[in-house]
Amino acid sequence: MEEVPIFRFVSQEQKEIFEGLLNEIGEKCRLLLRYFYYERKRMKEIVALMSFSSEQVAKNRKSNCMKKLRSLVKEKNLTRDFFY
Repeated sequence: MEEVPIFRFVSQEQKEIFEGLLNEIGEKCRLLLRYFYYERKRMKEIVALMSFSSEQVAKNRKSNCMKKLRSLVKEKNLTRDFFY
């Protein structure tokens, strides 16, 4: 399946840095965000794929994963301008 990018990167280096950040937040978070943002799967599908007990649990996990990602961006002093 072709991936649908959610971020536009100015350079390949930025894309690689972002992929590194995704790896740092953990496999489950990386997979959840990939399903939701890149593959454009609905929460109902993600619940089935990842064996969550409900859509709300999946939404809460996605929110926590995004918080981890934002925290890493801040920790590494990456600015909002990092992403196109």
